[in-house]
Amino acid sequence: MGEDIRLKSKAGELGAYLATPKGGAKGGVVVIQEIFGVNHHIRAVTDQFAADGYLALAPRFFSSSIAASTSCTGLSRPSSVTYLRPSAMVSGV
Repeated sequence: MGEDIRLKSKAGELGAYLATPKGGAKGGVVVIQEIFGVNHHIRAVTDQFAADGYLALAPRFFSSSIAASTSCTGLSRPSSVTYLRPSAMVSGV
């Protein structure tokens, strides 16, 4: 369902896996990789979010030119964070 993409910025490039829902998106989610990167499991979770109607992106944090050159100085906390689980991971759904 998803596809591999490259995100480009002045800081460099970052690989990612993007899954888009059919029809309009309910919203967007960022799926954070585990230590093993954007593997089969992370792609499956990202695809499931898309099947549930969300635009889902899994950035490849450790395979980029940005990871080696980016500092966390000056970053601010997000104003709100919502944690979601794909419907297939919730029992009884």
